[in-house]
Amino acid sequence: MALADFEEKTYEVAYDVELSAGAGPSPWAPGQVLEHLVGFDVAASPDASHVLWRVLGAPRPKGLVLLSDHWIGAPGRRPANKRLPRDPMSFMVQFKRPELIRSHAGKQWSLWRAPYFRFKLDSNQQRTLKRLEINTAGDAMVRYAAPAFSTNQEMDIARISGRVISSSGHVSPATLSGHSVWTYLMAGSVGRANPTGDESPFDRLSDLFSEPDDYDESRTLEPSSDVATFDGIGGHVETLANAALDRQPEVRGMVRGWRRQLLQQGIPPATVVAVSNFAAVQTLMSRLGARWWIFDRNTLL
Repeated sequence: MALADFEEKTYEVAYDVELSAGAGPSPWAPGQVLEHLVGFDVAASPDASHVLWRVLGAPRPKGLVLLSDHWIGAPGRRPANKRLPRDPMSFMVQFKRPELIRSHAGKQWSLWRAPYFRFKLDSNQQRTLKRLEINTAGDAMVRYAAPAFSTNQEMDIARISGRVISSSGHVSPATLSGHSVWTYLMAGSVGRANPTGDESPFDRLSDLFSEPDDYDESRTLEPSSDVATFDGIGGHVETLANAALDRQPEVRGMVRGWRRQLLQQGIPPATVVAVSNFAAVQTLMSRLGARWWIFDRNTLL
């Protein structure tokens, strides 16, 4: 067991820099004392075109001005209105520094059969964030964020390339209700809240084709340097695979069992996820007697 080489603050700052990109007010961070009351590290309102919403696979919520009443029912005192930001916020996030578990003695090793990441929850913070999520539902999004890397070198690569957010997983406080740890292999895959918990999405680029509610088809693209790049085919296949597994419990069990066998053979987790996503879609198509084709449009010109 080893904590990530970098401090949580290092990760937080790198994430905030990317969160600041584009239009909208700068992210707002509470002081150390106030953080204990609000539960989150940063609140922000990225515009609808920000990469964050594609990472989360969701349109941008309309946002709201945070008020003391949003913490009704949470443990401890509520923050005073005068200490909260005056700008509407659509996203609140609590950062976590993960441990990388390489030993078979790890408590969740039997779930993954491969090195995995884990972060622990603070019970009071979790209750506060869950209550905030309930009280702002539909207007804002509350998430934990954790990186799927652990070394300083990986942090530097993600920071320099502007891929800290897309290399992070995000999970809802509601998903972690009643649990004390969250484990995962990589961002954009699945995680487990504890040894007996079901697999849940660890969101990242999970919905390729969803567009924000206020998307304007007549809008021209910004210069290429401002356009976020991502693996289009990979994201598309992941979306189809999630739909297939949701609708076919038998296929879901088969694919998950196969995925664990591949991990036990030492195949890289990213390869396992990509192959198992393809297998899930292809299995469902075969059962339906349907055909599924992937074309490279450049070869059709």
